[in-house]
Amino acid sequence: MTWWDAVKNWYAGKREEPFPTPGPETPDREVKYTGAADWLSKRANLTTVMGSKELAAEWTEKARAQAFFSARVAEGHILDRLRKVSDAFSRGEIGQAEARTELKKFLLREGYDPKQAGLRNLASTARLNLILEQNARMAAAVGQYQAEMDPDMLERFPYLQYHSQTDDRVRDDHGKYNGKVYHKLDPIWKRLRPPRDLRCRCWYEQIDEDTAKEIGISSGEKPPPLPESGFAFDPAHAFEEFDLSLIHDGKFRDQVADTLKREYNMSLGDNFKAFFRREDQEEQEDSEEAPVFDAKFPSVARNEMRKILPGVIIDLAGVKKAEPVNRLNRCLCKVKQETGLEGLKAVMVDSSMKLSTPGSYSAETGILRLNPVHMNDPGIWKKFKVGRHGEYEGLLSNIYAGKEVESVALHELYHSVSERIIAKPGGEAKRKILVECFERAKREGFSISSHGMKDEHEFFAELKTGKELANRSYPDYIEETLKEFLL
Repeated sequence: MTWWDAVKNWYAGKREEPFPTPGPETPDREVKYTGAADWLSKRANLTTVMGSKELAAEWTEKARAQAFFSARVAEGHILDRLRKVSDAFSRGEIGQAEARTELKKFLLREGYDPKQAGLRNLASTARLNLILEQNARMAAAVGQYQAEMDPDMLERFPYLQYHSQTDDRVRDDHGKYNGKVYHKLDPIWKRLRPPRDLRCRCWYEQIDEDTAKEIGISSGEKPPPLPESGFAFDPAHAFEEFDLSLIHDGKFRDQVADTLKREYNMSLGDNFKAFFRREDQEEQEDSEEAPVFDAKFPSVARNEMRKILPGVIIDLAGVKKAEPVNRLNRCLCKVKQETGLEGLKAVMVDSSMKLSTPGSYSAETGILRLNPVHMNDPGIWKKFKVGRHGEYEGLLSNIYAGKEVESVALHELYHSVSERIIAKPGGEAKRKILVECFERAKREGFSISSHGMKDEHEFFAELKTGKELANRSYPDYIEETLKEFLL
């Protein structure tokens, strides 16, 4: 079976992945991966007179990943046809030869000469093959990324091994990574996931921890530089909303906006203008800029979170409103200022979580997972009666009325705090202090919540969350323990 057959079967639902993965092919639960199809349908069509190198200089990698465009294709109806046919090929609905023939006939009617060779000729075989293959390869990368970052797959196969071709045509910067192993959450994969450049032939496979240790795990390496061609692609961007603020040049942003209005009749109302930043580039790149906590649109709020958590993976594409993300950002800032968040590697929503589980944190992976149901509807708890401390009664953990998002976020973040403190030198003594306080509380009949009396970590998380959100006071021995543990 050829690679292209595998890709087409992926979209036809005949295979779990375009690249086979060792071990179980599917998680224990039924999961439908729709990331590739969603990405194909939601990209913005952008016409441009620029060549590929100009686009690489003017657009960030994220901006290019969220748009469908082709160098020097400035007419909207032509770009529309390219998009329609290439997407049909990526979904496996038509073959490459059929797609290329259909486009050549269309472009011939538009005045192009299909017989003229060269990549600058839109109707040439080489140029059309490039458009079709690159689009399909990017879609396959999106589908594979979603599958491999599934919580079950991340637990079973937490590492990726990079493979390059070994012939004399492989690029030096690609060949040097051949065989290397990195954790899935290593920032290097933001630049290392194929396709890395024009007609990149590299690939990778998921491997378990034992195999990774046997081969040898790499870490702490700088990501490779972006190629001048602008063909690098990070599939994580596929799960984010299109954001024109990522186009650096103000004049070019305006040109893009004008194109969208003229060619596609898109309104430039408040919803659209929110994506623009009119400040100077120097101001945009100021890392000391304070985050905004009143963003009106979820994409803007997520961008503010990236200011708070530089280098941390953010995947909140399933959150439909800005308000819960703003509230989450306040919690992140508070804990970061208070104790730091060094152990946090990723913040993401997980639609597989049970309704009764609003959030979770794993000290092993450093991932904070949030239930999108609760993020999108924080008022889901309001059917419960409110207790004397402002908490909803009858729940295993304390969720405070009017502070639902904060209750979940702070609880899980304080898990990361306690785990990190105990993992540091001298941490065993700290753990002993916390355990002794926890055991005394049980003996004396003190209870913060059912879940809070499960172990010392849950105990600490519930105590701190209650103090921050409800200004709760505790017996003196608990108050002293909290101070000593955090000192």
